[in-house]
Amino acid sequence: MASGTLEQEAELTASMVSGFESTKEGKQTIQVEYQGLKGEFTIQVIDEIKAITMFKSPDKTEYQYNEKLDVTGAKITVIKSGGIYEVSVTDKMVSGYKPKTAGNQFVTVTYEGFETSFLVTVGEEPVVEQPQRPVRPVRPSRPVEEPIEEPQEPITPQEPEKPVRPQEPQKPTEVLGVQDRNDTIEKEKLLAGIIGFMALLLMIVLILTKRNVNIYVEEEKEFVLGGKTKLTKNNLYIDINPYLDD
Repeated sequence: MASGTLEQEAELTASMVSGFESTKEGKQTIQVEYQGLKGEFTIQVIDEIKAITMFKSPDKTEYQYNEKLDVTGAKITVIKSGGIYEVSVTDKMVSGYKPKTAGNQFVTVTYEGFETSFLVTVGEEPVVEQPQRPVRPVRPSRPVEEPIEEPQEPITPQEPEKPVRPQEPQKPTEVLGVQDRNDTIEKEKLLAGIIGFMALLLMIVLILTKRNVNIYVEEEKEFVLGGKTKLTKNNLYIDINPYLDD
């Protein structure tokens, strides 16, 4: 009171306060009004995180052996009480990457105590070929002196031998059964030709005699097949009398 004494305590009600925003995260100053007088106090609004998930993996997910990790393009989805948000992944948020371990591996992303991960592939360690040692040159051996050939005595020429009369070439022996085999082959060729000609002739006859028109007759409002006949470009007319009753 004006005298400085505490006369009574009053319960704080919603009608006394103003300035509170429940969907605004962070510190807020709340205004209080009571019997024409005003006061204030400070509160902290926290949007609690429920979970995080991997929204988009990095643009680069395949690496060579001992290559540095690149998280460009990576994003996570942060699920809070107030809604769902997207957050870009930074180098400080990732862990568990092993550049010298070949194969598939999961890289961990940590945000506000929550974790998710994405998959990367590291290639095999390249094989470095060892340089070959230079071959030490071999000292050439001393040349071997060739022996001096002694002169040989002249060889006395011998009398030429008398020429041998060549024998008359023998006639080749006739192989048994060759002539019969040739005759059989010729007969088979002739028979195959006859069969081919007969097949061609039969095909021509079938084409010329093929009936390409079906004659249908209506009996008691139902169509029945009356017969077949042939129609060609030279004969465009069909006589249907033979297929009708009376």
